[in-house]
Amino acid sequence: MAQPQHYYDSSDPRYRVCREISLCGKEFLLDPSGALFWPAEGLLVVADLMSGTISPRMKLRRLKAHRLSEKMTLLDDVIQRFRPDRIVALGEQPARRQEIMDLNGAAREMFLTHLDGYNWHWVGPRTDDCEPFGANADTASALVVNGFTLRHRPHPGPVIREIAGYHSPAAFVRTHRYSIRRPCFVANGQRLVLPSFGQFSGGNNILDKRFKTIFTNDGLAVWMLGYDGVQPVACRQLRPD
Repeated sequence: MAQPQHYYDSSDPRYRVCREISLCGKEFLLDPSGALFWPAEGLLVVADLMSGTISPRMKLRRLKAHRLSEKMTLLDDVIQRFRPDRIVALGEQPARRQEIMDLNGAAREMFLTHLDGYNWHWVGPRTDDCEPFGANADTASALVVNGFTLRHRPHPGPVIREIAGYHSPAAFVRTHRYSIRRPCFVANGQRLVLPSFGQFSGGNNILDKRFKTIFTNDGLAVWMLGYDGVQPVACRQLRPD
């Protein structure tokens, strides 16, 4: 039998920095960029791609455009490695075309090329002046893929088969030798919350009460973003801020 187009081979060098996990019987790859790849569906998921990029003040707008340009360069690398069939962006899409025009030339061309070259799903809030970006794009408050619901913001209370963003989870680990605080993926075997794509500092501590309403008393599994991969973290090592 022929292998599906996105058959996952752990020896493939493109995936060496990834961590394979199982969620409700499905296999996913966690990327150190904060992206999630679903090999069986050829689906790439990123959260909060445009987060914090809108500012009416010129100096802040330039700074945020610079940060967004860095995100787009990273997104290009992720897309080149995974070659997805579809891209799901959890969170707000660009509310103004000026946000795209503010990008530096290389990042702008990469982003516009990917917008027209892939099927995009913008999942999240939509403003009145917002129109779908990309030749093959749509917007929705939620997207269902093979039994999983993808949302911008996690549904409160216990649910299953959910993938979401919004809360920008981060883990703070302290041992007798070191302490480190980094964005992370967090799950409980039934649902998963992604870190903000391309964000390597900041975020909300996963021991905060906002995550207790999402994961209740179920056991957590945590994977911290690292410079050379995605590392699992033992819950006993987690500390509040």
